[in-house]
Amino acid sequence: MRQYRALIVGVLGVVLLAAYFLTGERAPPEQRSYARWWEIGATDPRNDPIRERRREVPAKAEFPEAFKRVILGQASDELAELDKELAEMLTRGNIEFVRERLLRLTARASELGERVTVARALSLLGQLSVESQDFDAAEVYFEEALDIYHAHGDEIGIAQVHMNLGKMHLKLRQRARIAGKAYDRLLLARWQLSQGRYGAAEANLRLVIDENLAIHRFGAAASAYKSLMRLYVETGFQTEFELAAGEAASLYAASGQLQDAEWLIEVLSDSGVDEWRLVAIEHQIDADYAEFVANTRQIAVAEDYQRLFRHYRALGNDERAWSLRVRADESLRQVAKRAMYRRTPDALAVLYASMNDIERAHEYFALASRTFAEAGRPDLTEKTERLVRELR
Repeated sequence: MRQYRALIVGVLGVVLLAAYFLTGERAPPEQRSYARWWEIGATDPRNDPIRERRREVPAKAEFPEAFKRVILGQASDELAELDKELAEMLTRGNIEFVRERLLRLTARASELGERVTVARALSLLGQLSVESQDFDAAEVYFEEALDIYHAHGDEIGIAQVHMNLGKMHLKLRQRARIAGKAYDRLLLARWQLSQGRYGAAEANLRLVIDENLAIHRFGAAASAYKSLMRLYVETGFQTEFELAAGEAASLYAASGQLQDAEWLIEVLSDSGVDEWRLVAIEHQIDADYAEFVANTRQIAVAEDYQRLFRHYRALGNDERAWSLRVRADESLRQVAKRAMYRRTPDALAVLYASMNDIERAHEYFALASRTFAEAGRPDLTEKTERLVRELR
C-alpha cells in the first residue's frame, strides 16, 4: 500500500514539474522579462519594462467614440442640471460648490475635445462670476465662450453670451447706483448728526453700512462706522462706540488699510477703553491683516496659474491648461471677499464709469435680440427686452 502511495506521489510530482516548465516556456516575452527584472533587482528603474512601455503611450489618448458618447452625455446632463438649479444654489450660498463642479466639468469636456460643452460650461461660469460680483473673471469666461461659439458658427450660443454680457454691464450699473444712493444717504446721515437728530442719523448710517457691505465696498462701510463712532460719543454710549470702532478697524485691516486701523486703536486707547478690550481688538486687527496678506499671496498664485493657463491654451494643450485653471480657482477658494475687492474707487467715480456700462449693455442686448428674432426664439427675445427695461 505504501509502495502504491509513493508511486502516485512521484508521478504527480513529475507531472507538476513538467507543467511548470511548459508554462514558463509559453509565457509571453514581456512576462519573462518582468520576472527577470524582478530577479536582477527592482530597485533600478532603468530595468523596468513597464516603465519603458509607458513611454510609448501617446501624450493625448484617443478615446473610443462609445466612451465619449457616454461621458459627454453625462456632462451634458450635469450642465443642464446646473443651469436649471443655478439660481437656487446661489440662493443657498453654494457658489464655491457650483464653481468647482463647473470647472471640473469644463476640464473633462475639454480633454474629450467637446468644445461646445466647454463653451456652455464657460458661459455658466461667467454667470456665476457675475452673481458673485467677480466681474473681471466673468468677462474672461464670456469671451472664451464667444471664441468657441464663433469657431462653430453657433449663432444662438453667441447671442446668449451677448445677452449675459449685457446682463453683466447691467449689474455693474445697478451696483454703481447702489453705491451712489449709499453715498447720498451717508451725507444725509452726517447732516442729521450735525443737527442732533441722532435717531434718524443712526438708522441711515446702519443702512449705509448694509448697502456697502452688500456690494463689497468695505472702505465705505468703515467710513460709515466712523460716523457712528462720533454719534455714540455725542450721545454718551461707550459700549456702542467701542463696537463701532472695532468694526471699522477690522474692515480697514482686512482690506489692507492698516494705517487707518492703527489710528482707530489709538483713538480707542485715548477714550479709556478697558485694557482687555483693547488687546482683543488689536489681536483681531492683527488676524485680519494677516488674513489679508495671506489672501494677497493666494491671489498672486492664482494669477500665475492663470498665466500658465493662457500659455498652454495658446499651445493647444487644453488638458493641461484646464487643470491649471482648476488650480487657480482652488487658490482663490479661501480668499476673503474683502481682500478680493480691496481697491474700490469712491462712489462718484463708480457712477461716472457706469455710464459706459449702460452703453455697452444696450449694444450687447441689441445684438442678442436681433439674433433671437431672426432665429424665431420669441422666449429669448422677450427675456432680453425685459433686461433692457431694467437699464436706467
